[in-house]
Amino acid sequence: MTDCLIYVILKIANVVGRMIYMEQEHLNLIQKVIKHVENAQFEEGLTCFFSNAKWMYKEPNLAKLYHAIKEIPLKYYRYSEQRLILGWLAFASGDNSVLKRLLISEDLNTVQDKTTCAGWYALKSMALFSTDYEKGLSLSKKAINLVDNKADTPMKANIYMSHARQYASLCLFQEAASYFKKAARIFELNECVFLAVSCYTNEALNIHATGNFHEVVRICGYHLRMSSSSRQGHYWELMKLPLGMAYYCLNKTGLSLLNLKSAKKAIDALELPHMHGLVEYYLFNCFMTEKDFEKMGLLVEELERRFGYLEHMMIHLVLLCMKVDYALSLNKEIQREWIDELELKGLEMAKYGHPFAVESLLRAIRMGRGNPLYLDKLKKSYTDNKEKINKEQSQAIAMEFASIYFSKKLIGEGFRYFKEAYKWYQSCGLEIGFFNREIDFLSYIGDIDNRLVKKILKYNKYIISKQNNFNYEHLTTREEEILTEMSRGKTNREIAEVLFISQGTVKWHLANIYKKLNVTHRVEALNKAKEYKIINQ
Repeated sequence: MTDCLIYVILKIANVVGRMIYMEQEHLNLIQKVIKHVENAQFEEGLTCFFSNAKWMYKEPNLAKLYHAIKEIPLKYYRYSEQRLILGWLAFASGDNSVLKRLLISEDLNTVQDKTTCAGWYALKSMALFSTDYEKGLSLSKKAINLVDNKADTPMKANIYMSHARQYASLCLFQEAASYFKKAARIFELNECVFLAVSCYTNEALNIHATGNFHEVVRICGYHLRMSSSSRQGHYWELMKLPLGMAYYCLNKTGLSLLNLKSAKKAIDALELPHMHGLVEYYLFNCFMTEKDFEKMGLLVEELERRFGYLEHMMIHLVLLCMKVDYALSLNKEIQREWIDELELKGLEMAKYGHPFAVESLLRAIRMGRGNPLYLDKLKKSYTDNKEKINKEQSQAIAMEFASIYFSKKLIGEGFRYFKEAYKWYQSCGLEIGFFNREIDFLSYIGDIDNRLVKKILKYNKYIISKQNNFNYEHLTTREEEILTEMSRGKTNREIAEVLFISQGTVKWHLANIYKKLNVTHRVEALNKAKEYKIINQ
């Protein structure tokens, strides 16, 4: 028994040692390539880079690989396989000029290897991502037909992953989940752990979109248990994103926050900017459900500081929605340009299954801060696209419509939308959309489901008791700094310059301060801050 245990320990030590050695070897290889390129030894650099192609699929930071070879002139890439790898790295790093040149210049009629040819079709499909979804899917299907009977290589997995993304972009979530799973298994077979985790995470995200939250919990729980002793366990922390989202939808806010925070930490550590936006959106929704205005404000500030400058439509749209919802939570006026931009860009994104803006615009109308004349357009957008929307957002939007119509005493219309929201509660236990509502509408649904009404009343009682314990002692360090600068007679612009934040952020903090101190303007806030010794006289 002891001998067996010693053998197992030695075996594990051997595997871990081999993995450490391989990672160090990868780093040394990149440094060698960079040195060759700096000395204009381009052929040597490429030979070194492609000496073991499989290792490239094991590096999570693809931009690091791309920067090692991007200065090598295209004429040195003699083989189609090499140009294909360069194209994928350029795509992953956002270098569209190099990607465009490669796609235009490559003649697929001269490419003899079917897997390489399929790789080019898949790359072309991803280049069309978010611009021509139907053509993108058509190209990825061509790629799939070429590799389905080929060996299970990392390139084949990459093609499956691209095909899954095309399905997801068309809101065909079940099909997307299936191909992400196929890609994950091939990547795992080839020891490409990071890409395997990425695909398993996307599989779970697409299952989440179908409303099968318990299945998401099962899948994520299984992978997290199986990887708990893995040296690459930090990769598997990414799976806590869909897990946290599922717990949020199952009204397990504590578990949701725990997992979402771990996922965000992993996303930051692995430097994966494309995964931001979604994790912050669900963290924000958790804080909003808990009425934690302070953390809502800090999250908005962080997202704007880190990604506000990026031309990334999804992150930009999520940030706008968070700004609007934060202002609404504090019962403050909303900047007109935020609403205008959500109306212009948000409805376009809703066509592709991303209705964040529709929900925020409806919430603004419900609370008297939006444009009620826009209600018909929002109704049409929801009616046209509700089959593409994930179940949780579909329920939330339906409840916004129900709340608006109940408040107008249009009971029949309110019931119609309430029943749409209620069907997701019946079919998959989704109840989060019923919280954060005015108490009035409960009288209309008591006869339908008294048990649900009791849950909502219990939630409201919890929130009220929480708010009664909320006082000036909860001011953050940043809020105290802003109060101190205000007491020195500084304007918002001057405070922003001193604290190195935007004027908009100063306004959000002020709104939070007013809410906590139960005041309505600067002079009153300063007087109360001095009274409670928050700042000096």
